[in-house]
Amino acid sequence: MPGSTTKITRYYWREILFETTKRFYEAHLELDPSDNNVNEFSFPEERRKIEKEVIKEIKALHEKSPKYEYREITQSEVLSKTNTEVILVNAEHVKTDGWKVGIRDGNKIYSVEGFASKYFKNAGYQVMEVESVPFHVLFGLFMWLVIQDTEDTKCRVVQFGSRFDFDAGSNTEGIITTILPEDFGTKGYYIRQKELIRWHLKKIDDIDWLFDYWLEHSAGLRQYLWAHREVDITKSRKIMSIIGLSNLRKVLEYMSMDYWHNFCGWPDLLVYKGDEFLFVEVKTSNDKLSDDQKNWLLGNHEHMGFNAKIFKVGKK
Repeated sequence: MPGSTTKITRYYWREILFETTKRFYEAHLELDPSDNNVNEFSFPEERRKIEKEVIKEIKALHEKSPKYEYREITQSEVLSKTNTEVILVNAEHVKTDGWKVGIRDGNKIYSVEGFASKYFKNAGYQVMEVESVPFHVLFGLFMWLVIQDTEDTKCRVVQFGSRFDFDAGSNTEGIITTILPEDFGTKGYYIRQKELIRWHLKKIDDIDWLFDYWLEHSAGLRQYLWAHREVDITKSRKIMSIIGLSNLRKVLEYMSMDYWHNFCGWPDLLVYKGDEFLFVEVKTSNDKLSDDQKNWLLGNHEHMGFNAKIFKVGKK
């Protein structure tokens, strides 16, 4: 997390996690990686020692051949480059019992997103609170056939804990076993499979029927992506109906290009009326765009071209 971890651990967290786990179990062949009772985290000091070695090596590799760019483009640069309109509405900010700011409008207190929703509804639009996860559902559901292609020589068996068990605090479903390419979610995966991905996207049709038919088939991949919850599935179906097939294809290709870099940062609201829709990121007076949100605005501007705005609630 920014402010509490170094940029190496923030940017290379997946590489660090995978390599640490690999080295730990290579040093402990007597342990079963699928045993939840005794695993790498049962030996925190030893694991941390291995992790420090991995971080040191990755830091050295980064200095020679960086995999990620560290320069952080400013919010004003992003808004200027993407021509993103900022809608400023002043209102009274109030403290709430939770950590989020409340907005007073007449005799009612709204969340910031609720206040923004009311603004657009008064202008004749319908509004959905969306953020990122419903788009993970759409990606997993419509791309599983390509990603989990059994003829892909880079596919290998992966195991992970059931997301439903995590939600329920149980161990009913246990370990999930599925297949994934070893380079899944990277730019390299997209470059390697670009021709297949684009052929697949062109073949997608009758998305309502495919949504229902592929829902169960995509369950393993969607669990891996934490895109398993019914509320997000319901939202994703609605999003699909609002944006339509051609725009769904844009979403799927954008996420395929570099999934682990592009899967976060989707705006708070999807605002729509008839065939018109726009994405809206909601901010309070002192709130700034996160790195993921800036990345989404830049990615949208370059690859998808959706109408996007910032709704900023200033202080009265």
